[in-house]
Amino acid sequence: MSEAEAELAAQRIERERIERRKAEKKAPITSGAKLSGKAADLLAAVRAVESGEKPAATVFTEPAPAPRRPAPEPVRH
Repeated sequence: MSEAEAELAAQRIERERIERRKAEKKAPITSGAKLSGKAADLLAAVRAVESGEKPAATVFTEPAPAPRRPAPEPVRH
């Protein structure tokens, strides 16, 4: 195989790789497939708001902080 033929073969392989990557990028994204915990909860909340299932004000409010307790008195000897 001559150097020119090798170069053409390499270019063909590279073009195929680029086309494959473009096709992969156009495919639908399965976002959130591997999420868990807070990330999964957040994604579910975003989807609920986007679909109109829940109003944004009810989903993204911070929970009320827990009531504060006074610190115990230090032990004195």
